[in-house]
Amino acid sequence: MKINVSLRWYMLALLLTLMVAISAFFSWQAATHFLSGFDVITESNMRNVAREAQLNERGYDKIIGYSVVNNWQHIPPAIKAHFPNQPEQSGTLLKKFDDWIYFAPPEKFYLLMMVELRNGELRYVYRYRDKPPQQPRQFGSIDPMVKILLWGIGIVLVFWLLLLMMLRSIGKPIVALQYWAKNLSAKDLSDSSTQQALPDFRYSELNSLASIILAAFLKVKKTLQREQEFLSYASHELRTPIAIIRSNCALLEKVTPEPSQQELAIRQRLQRASLTMKDMTETLLWLSREQEESLPVEAFDLAELIELLGNELAYLLQGKEVSVQLNTESFTVTASKVACRILLTNLIRNAFQHSFSGEVFIQQQAGRVEITNSLEAEQVNVNAELGFGLGLKLTSTLAKKFNWQYQRQIEEQNHKVVIDFG
Repeated sequence: MKINVSLRWYMLALLLTLMVAISAFFSWQAATHFLSGFDVITESNMRNVAREAQLNERGYDKIIGYSVVNNWQHIPPAIKAHFPNQPEQSGTLLKKFDDWIYFAPPEKFYLLMMVELRNGELRYVYRYRDKPPQQPRQFGSIDPMVKILLWGIGIVLVFWLLLLMMLRSIGKPIVALQYWAKNLSAKDLSDSSTQQALPDFRYSELNSLASIILAAFLKVKKTLQREQEFLSYASHELRTPIAIIRSNCALLEKVTPEPSQQELAIRQRLQRASLTMKDMTETLLWLSREQEESLPVEAFDLAELIELLGNELAYLLQGKEVSVQLNTESFTVTASKVACRILLTNLIRNAFQHSFSGEVFIQQQAGRVEITNSLEAEQVNVNAELGFGLGLKLTSTLAKKFNWQYQRQIEEQNHKVVIDFG
């Protein structure tokens, strides 16, 4: 499962990780240079001590903590324990640290260097501590390695605060843009109020994005308005010719009460087409209305309505080897009867129209209606949106408008729709 990550927190984590890596790298560089510099200073001091030492009759002297001898045999056992062999190269520092955690001076250390003077005399400079120091460290003294660590942590914290301030400065307008776009409504929004509806988001890029969103919103609004106007006008305009067709069909029955079989078939086709146009026009007309609260609400028996519609649409099964299994129970629904009739008419008509053999099951329990019809093999392979007509699209839209639970699925050789009027 893909998890969406906030861009703000992603950028914060990315920049903080980068800063931590940079700080760690430069802290490591500082610590490395400090240690190498310490070695350079120690080597220089030991060379100078070897040259400046004034050895006594035993060949020994001590200057600034460094001991100097001119005989390898006078080297203390503690030094020889770590450097058992006599140094072969002059001016090379030999060192050994024990119990050193880098953030404090080593508990034990051993330093040794052989220095050859200009006259060829060999002198050995050494310094060691083979046990922890007895005197505590002075208050307020901080080891240089600890200072490097503290500087690194301090830089990361300062960068963190600056990053939070920056993200807050940038993120606040972005959140405001998100909230504005989310709550943007078509109410009271017109071309004349475009500039008033567009707030200032501080940054030119965000203002440009807001302008694009608003322009797209207005374009969609105009498109929806045109569609609603078309549906409304078309529905109203079509009702008149449809009424004329139906009235003339009824007039033909009175003029010629006993038509021939051929004329009767033509009349029936006209009746079926006019009924289909009438139901579809009513559906489009109701969908073009913006407020469903204006629809009249009444209590009616859902089972009676389903049986009535089944009888009215039975003409769609003429000439087909299709049987209808109707299973209903009396249940009173309080809703818009007109909307329920339009929705059920579309569902039953689609089931009857697209069934060529087998059975159509219409089952109603309480406010739940389930309609299942058999499909041919080629129908199953056809895109469902293309294979079941406009009626089901209108049904889905109508169900959403009235908050009715609607489901549709194709199972093996059956097409099933379920509508719950609650």
